[in-house]
Amino acid sequence: MLHNKRRWSLYPVETAQELAELLTTQCWTLCTGFEYAGIWYLNDSTSEDGIAEYAVIYEGHQIESVTFGWCGPEAALRHILRVTAQAEELLKEPWSHPVEPRVEDWEKHRCRHCR
Repeated sequence: MLHNKRRWSLYPVETAQELAELLTTQCWTLCTGFEYAGIWYLNDSTSEDGIAEYAVIYEGHQIESVTFGWCGPEAALRHILRVTAQAEELLKEPWSHPVEPRVEDWEKHRCRHCR
C-alpha cells in the first residue's frame, strides 16, 4: 500500500461481477474502497488521472496489488475470483504484510479527495 495516511470510504459490493464492473468502467476518487467477500479493495492510485491501482486487503494484511486500470471487466473478474478463492493462502506468501488502513463507512466519509 503506497498511501498509509489516506482515509478510504468502504462501499459494500454484493457480487464479484459488480465489483469487476465498478473497478474497470468508472474513475473513482482516491479515497474509494470496496468490500467484497470480506476482502477490501482500496484505491492506491497516485492520482485520479493515473492508472487505477488497488491494494487488496484481507484480515489486516495486504495480500495483493492489482492494476485494474489495465483490465477489462472479464480480466478484473478473474483477478477478483482468484483472490477470493485463494485469500487464506495469499496470507502466507512472503509479500503479504500487515497494514492498518484508515477505513470509514461510505455514507459518513468526507475527505479532501471527495469534497
